[in-house]
Amino acid sequence: MTDLRALIGELASALAGTSVAVLQARYHRGGSSLHTFDAAGRPAFADTGLALHAALPALDEALRPAGEARPLVVELVRDGAGHAELGYTFDLPTVAPARLILDPGYRSRRHSASPSPAPAGVAVTDRPTHPRVLATVRALVAEFAHEYERKTGRAPRLGAGHSEKDIRAAEAAMGLRLPEDLRALYRTVSSDEEYGLLGAGALLHPTVWRLRLASGSPVAIGTLADLPVLSHLDLSAADVKDLRRLTELPGLRVLELNLAQWRELRECGALPPRLAAAALNGFAGLREVDEWADWLREAAGQG
Repeated sequence: MTDLRALIGELASALAGTSVAVLQARYHRGGSSLHTFDAAGRPAFADTGLALHAALPALDEALRPAGEARPLVVELVRDGAGHAELGYTFDLPTVAPARLILDPGYRSRRHSASPSPAPAGVAVTDRPTHPRVLATVRALVAEFAHEYERKTGRAPRLGAGHSEKDIRAAEAAMGLRLPEDLRALYRTVSSDEEYGLLGAGALLHPTVWRLRLASGSPVAIGTLADLPVLSHLDLSAADVKDLRRLTELPGLRVLELNLAQWRELRECGALPPRLAAAALNGFAGLREVDEWADWLREAAGQG
């Protein structure tokens, strides 16, 4: 049986002479991640080679009970005298940052469940691409080429379109018929490595549904009420004065905060009611993360 005390000693020895006071790690099925912090909770670098990663499989063997399939999360805390204390849990999926899924059925915008159900009317047929759609797409591609050449001084490098036979072969392999506009695009061009005409994301809908704020100036939650489909909000690097108003954002499903912000929400009883996922960003001790996770799970009816 693996000697747990010896393993703790090996980890502490590997960190000797460094500024690392806290080591947090996740190990699952041979994969591992490590995060190191100084006594103030700031990220700290430790040049230990592979020693820390190499110790995790043995720790997993020593700590994992029979039948436990969840990831192992461990924390090693060192004091100034060189003493080390190990904590661990199988109740957290991640650490540094800690993330929780509270509604497994929730999907973010543009991230449908996989595999997505096939829509109606997609059976593979020999019907050619609709001529009116094909003409429209070809006109749009021609307009793109004209504007691109006007802007850059050269014509775009667009590959020649595919034949109906090529497209039908691809559809047969996939087991579904492509939408008419996509078929028309493949009939018109086979590749497009050009960019810069419209700018990144210019064709995306301008609706803001995910937002990360990082500012030394105070952020007012009330101003976010004008974003009706805002569902994912990260305030962990922002100075927020009215966190309790998060409950006024009815579409909020994913929330990322730091430890102090989560504590404030808990103290004022202002947890958004429909959270599907949550993240605790920045440093937090394993005991604090456990308490945070227990609180959210209980609020979501998972406790």
